Amino acid sequence: MPNIWALWGSDLLAIVVYVSDQCIVLEIAGYQSPIYIAVVYASNYYLKRRQLWADLTHLQGCFQGPWIFIDDFNAVLGAHEKRGRRPLSNLSCTNFLNWTNSNILHHLPTLGSFFTLTNGRFGEENVALRLDRAVCNEEWINFWRNSACTTLVWHQSDHNPLLLYVILSFVQHATPFKKFKMWTTHVDCHKLVLDTWSKGVRAHGMAMVQAKLRNVKNAFKVWNHTIFGDVDRQVKLVVDEVNKIQQLIDSQSFSDQLYRQDLEAQLLLTKALNYQEQLWKEKARDQNFVNGDRNTAYFHMVSVTPHFFLFNYF
Repeated sequence: MPNIWALWGSDLLAIVVYVSDQCIVLEIAGYQSPIYIAVVYASNYYLKRRQLWADLTHLQGCFQGPWIFIDDFNAVLGAHEKRGRRPLSNLSCTNFLNWTNSNILHHLPTLGSFFTLTNGRFGEENVALRLDRAVCNEEWINFWRNSACTTLVWHQSDHNPLLLYVILSFVQHATPFKKFKMWTTHVDCHKLVLDTWSKGVRAHGMAMVQAKLRNVKNAFKVWNHTIFGDVDRQVKLVVDEVNKIQQLIDSQSFSDQLYRQDLEAQLLLTKALNYQEQLWKEKARDQNFVNGDRNTAYFHMVSVTPHFFLFNYF
């Protein structure tokens, strides 16, 4: 089973130009010049990472153009990128820094959580590091100018996912009323239908059926707004709460109380994300995905923003 996966839409002209157990490189055409995206999953062993730095240097020399290297480098630049008692390997930091400096690479500023990995332990045993980042060359900065990187919330993983995006355009589409499967998971759904359907209407035959269906539709609109509300907004509120707690963990002395608050917020986030994923999957009308990694960004892109150029790294 490969440890790095790359997925892209059929409208994207991408080819894989390099694959190893530490990296996969895509060449993407369709612009003024090809661009290169290297997704990194560096080894835990610094000697093996040395080979990765050498391979990436060689690739950048072979393929000229805008380059970005993103994801888990399993290395930090110095003590300021680690929280915990265990000492850092100075040699590992030096090798990582030498690779970026020798290739004149820039570390993109990353919004969100500073530390991107935690070992999930309490008290003095807790360790956090900044292992995930985006590093690019000068050509990438000059090519896009508006590229940005942010950490998503840490959720059911020991790493914060990274999101790299370039916005091309935004198109909003009106959508008709539709029943969503997530409604049926609520205990009051069946009762709502029965109560609304049983109400009398002044009509006969098919006109009566149409009137009852219209009443059920209107009842569902009100009920959906009251019970589920704006699903994306609910996710944002929970994400903001998780981010707030994680930033407190980053900026203050680590405490078990903050860590318990983070775990409780993660449970609320799981519930909100499950609703959101189900909603956008149905809106996208795509039934090809089975249960697995969350694909909300994909479904949102398909159903609402077809001209939104998006890269997700999880």
